[in-house]
Formats: sequence, structure tokens, C-alpha cells
Amino acid sequence: MYRIILLLLLGNIVSSISIVAQHDYPKALNLSTYFLGAQRSGDNNSWIHEASHTEDGSALSPQVDLTGGWHDCGDHIKFSFTNNWAATMYLLGYHFFPSGFLDNYSSAFSAPPSNGIPDILDEVKIQTDFIIKSFNNGNVVQQVGSGDYDHSGSFAEPATQSTLPTNKGGDPRPIYINSNCVNIIGGAASALALMYMNYSDYDQTYANECLASAKEFYALGKQKSGSCGSVDCSSGGNPCYNLSSTSSDDEMAMAAACLYESTGEISYRTDAENYFNSNLWDGQVHYYGGMDLIAAAVLYRTTADIKYLDFLKKHFTFHSKAQYNAMGFYNYQYSSGWGNLQYTGNEAFIASLIHSLDGRINSTYYDFAKSNTDFILGSHDELGNIPANYSFLIGYDELGGGYPLRPHHKAAFGSTKTDWSLFTLESNSPGSVAYAFELKGAVVGGPDDSGNYTDKIDVFQNSEVCTYYNAGFTGALAYINMIENNLIAQVKELSGQPELVQNGRFMTIKQGGQMQVVDAVGKLVIDQKVNKNQTINLSDLKVDVYFVKLNGLSHATRIVIK
Repeated sequence: MYRIILLLLLGNIVSSISIVAQHDYPKALNLSTYFLGAQRSGDNNSWIHEASHTEDGSALSPQVDLTGGWHDCGDHIKFSFTNNWAATMYLLGYHFFPSGFLDNYSSAFSAPPSNGIPDILDEVKIQTDFIIKSFNNGNVVQQVGSGDYDHSGSFAEPATQSTLPTNKGGDPRPIYINSNCVNIIGGAASALALMYMNYSDYDQTYANECLASAKEFYALGKQKSGSCGSVDCSSGGNPCYNLSSTSSDDEMAMAAACLYESTGEISYRTDAENYFNSNLWDGQVHYYGGMDLIAAAVLYRTTADIKYLDFLKKHFTFHSKAQYNAMGFYNYQYSSGWGNLQYTGNEAFIASLIHSLDGRINSTYYDFAKSNTDFILGSHDELGNIPANYSFLIGYDELGGGYPLRPHHKAAFGSTKTDWSLFTLESNSPGSVAYAFELKGAVVGGPDDSGNYTDKIDVFQNSEVCTYYNAGFTGALAYINMIENNLIAQVKELSGQPELVQNGRFMTIKQGGQMQVVDAVGKLVIDQKVNKNQTINLSDLKVDVYFVKLNGLSHATRIVIK
């Protein structure tokens, strides 16, 4: 996308035309969403590979269908911990900024024509389908596939790997079940509750299934204790992938907050406030190991309690100054030399949430979100060995600086050999082996601690991609797309919710019937019959959050009296 600037100075009749490259946010958002189609496992019409690992779950007794879901990163393991977090992040982005998202294609092969469902929901449904299946007789699936087998067996693409022996990542893969992974349980409930709210406009039956499953997961989480990461670490496997979590309260707080917004049931709000940890270290970057910050965003949205917004702002203050300036020559949010751009995108998303929740009155938050998102898209000078305007989003080159060509990703590499020969050849001589696919839309790990980027298949610290690397970045992109292109948010009511328009302390309700208004602790404050399009005076209500119900239905519409 380009902006044409015309300068005309009268008198000396001096004129000039310059063409300034600009970012194309819809294009970037389409790419970032499209990437998820490459992460599909099973027989799910992925645009990058044939059906693969179609026997997941067959090794259990009795057998359980655990096919589908997402591959975690450039390999083919399915970690519930990271994938549930990623699904929650994508769905939260849509929940807050729906008008910023796109509908360019259908679910099958992530290809046109559009199907009337936002593309991000088509993609994340692949994972929520798996989450629903992963609840197994009071236990949950912690991991599908062995890291040792998957990583050491070969660098073959998914369909080929499926045909190999089990100890080389082939079918049937080992399934790891655990009853005490409360962080995974809470993450599952969070994603499903959000999918319920997001999908109700498109398929109420599926949305209801998600809500029922979210409640089931949440009830189990309340009975259990403990948190889990990746199996390979706890079992002493080599190598150790160290996907760890120190707590599960944050995931349970997020789950309860989402269920409170989904149902209006006060018990979920009480739980969310009890689970919420207001003492999180400000310097903790937002990543797959935590949901404290996004739980605060949902709680502020549903309760209007300023302490949750202050919590978010305090985090932002740390990361926009101390962390940001610690590596100031990068001129972007920096946290780690391994996969850092995931944190850059995540912090941009948190800043977007704050800017939105704060009424868009302080541009500092938006400027931070946009500048960090733009950095990933190539808005930077020369850095280390990185050319100016180099984009870290594969397939995006609006500024003309190029983008990565050799990511660490088995499916994109596309080898059908059952050994490491082609990987070794490409590692020793980058560019010598043609990739089967360009991995469009993937955000790579990014620069290392020295400010350099190595576009090599074996330098996975820089070049690997993951479902969760794109998660915060995609939400921030949607928000920026919404703001920059003046896309007015459409408020979508859940089926059965009262449709109303609030104007200060007056509320016009569109349907007729018996209306009830309850306060934030569930106390009934108004119970009266209303006519269609009747305006109700709410002047007697004190400042607080309330929920409006109609005709005894459980779904409620939230209003805030200020």
C-alpha cells in the first residue's frame, strides 16, 4: 500500500511527487490468520499438508478420538498448555475487537469464497473442537505425541511422519493424560467460554456445546490442584522443552471471568475475584504461562472495577519504560533472544486492550501497540545484520525490505524423506533445498540478543514459528485495523439477550416482556413488565454494573451506571 504525496510551491512552480510506502493492515491480518491453517493436525483440510496423525487416541484403552487440533510450532506435537492459551488469546482479540477481523475465506483449506463466518473463528474452531474431545472421564489430555520421538525421528512433513514407526513420531502416537493440570483445564474453559460468546451468532448449537463443555472443565478445575507443562521435562526426556507454569490460579481466574460474562451467574464473578492475583510482578512479560493480564481485562469489562484497569496500566508502565529501554537500540518491546517477537506482539495486544478499555483517551497505549506491531511488519532502520524495513511476517513485504524464507517448520519444508538428509543439506547450505510451501502469515521468532536475525532452518531460536507466536500480534493487528480504517464495532448480543440502547441513566429496550435487572451481586433491583421500545429511567440506581434479563431467560445484557 502506498500513499502519494504531491507538493506544489507556487511562485517558482516547483512540484514533486513522492510515493511513501504504508502498511496494509488488512493484508497483514489476513496473512496472520491464514497461518493457522498450516498448523492444523488430523484430517482438517490444511492448506499445507494432507491428512496426518489420524490415529491420535487409538493407543488408549478404550480408544478415544483425539485427532485434530493444532501442531504447537514447527514440529507436530500437540501441547494443550500452549494451544489452549493461544486459542484463548485469538478468541479474546475477536471478542474485544470483532469489527477489526476479516471474512475472506471458508474453513476448507482456508480458501475463498467467504462463508459468512470470520476467518479467525474458522481457524480457532479447529482447536476448540479438539479441546471438547480432550476431556476424558475426569481427566484431560496434557500432550499428544512425544517430543523425543517427534524431534529426533526425522524432519518429515506431517503425512509422511504419520507413516513412520511410533518411536520416530508415527502413528499411533503416545497420549499423555493427567487429572491435575489445572492450568490446562482453566485454559480450556476460557477458550470454550469465549467461543460460546463469539460463535453464538453463527451456530447456536455449537456455541451451546462449547459453553456446556466450558462449565464441565471449570467444575473439574475447582476440584483439582496443580499445574502442568510439557511431559518431556517432567519425565526426564531429552531434549527438555520446558513448557512450564508456576500457577493455575490465573487460568482459573480467566475461566471464571469468561463464564461470568457468558452467563451472568454471580458465583463465577466471586470465583474470578478470589482466583485473581493482583500481586503479579510488573516485569512478568505476557506469555503462554500466564492469564493474569487478560483476566484483568475481562474483569474490568464486566465489573467496571477500576483496580483491574489500574493493574493493566501498572504492567504497561513497566514494559513501556524499563523493558523497552533496556534494549533501546532495537526500538521495540524486547524480552528474550529466543522467540522474542511473540512477546512483542503480546505486549502490543495488552496495550490495545488498555487503550480500548480506557475509552481511547490516552494515545500512549495506542502508540505503543502500533509501533511494536509496525516493527514486526518492517518499520525499522537497519539493525545488526537485519536490513531496514525487513518484515518478520512471512509473505508481507509492503515496505520492500524482504521477509524470512527459511523458517524452522516441517510442513513448509515438505520433506517426504524419512531421515535428516535434506534438513542437513539445507542447514549446511541455506537455499540449497527448495521449500515445498511458503509459510505465509507466520511470525518468526525474531532477532537475537545481539540484534541479529539468522534466516536458517536450524537456527530455531530465530526462525521457528508457533501458534502462540502469532496470538497477541493478531489481536493487536485487528485493533489497529479497526482504528486506522475507522471500522465501527458492532455490538453482538447473544441469542436470548435483551436488545437495548443505553443513554446515560436511560435505557430503551427493544423487546417487550417481563424485565428484571439484577446488580453485580445478584440482587434484584427492578422487576417490571415493559413494552417494545419502551424507555426506562434508571436514575434511582447507584453507580455499579447491572445485568438486564427478559422473560426469565438466563442470558443477560450488561449495563454500567456511571
